[in-house]
Amino acid sequence: MDEKGGPRKAEVGWSRAGGGSVVGGGPEVAGAEGGLAARPAAKRADLAGTTPHDMRHTCVALLVQLGAHPKAIQEWLGHSSITMTLDQYGHLFPSIEEALAGRLDELMFADASMT
Repeated sequence: MDEKGGPRKAEVGWSRAGGGSVVGGGPEVAGAEGGLAARPAAKRADLAGTTPHDMRHTCVALLVQLGAHPKAIQEWLGHSSITMTLDQYGHLFPSIEEALAGRLDELMFADASMT
């Protein structure tokens, strides 16, 4: 249970093959073979040969695409610092410069499009 009395992320869906929960809520990575409770699920989903590590990276890519904040992803993965998360996954985030330029264009030219 968390401090509010609800289930921790790790209690919701991810567990070690031998029992116990995984800190951070994301899948634990345990080498190329996995060795996790996720392996049978991967086989049933026709993802045989896909490692938990592959699934972890895919999960992060999907979270980024959904607009998840890097800090939320860091916590989900159980990384000790945001630097660790951004070093590993920073290339997945849209360019800050591109986003800011687009927003400035919208702000500056919003009135022009109304005339």
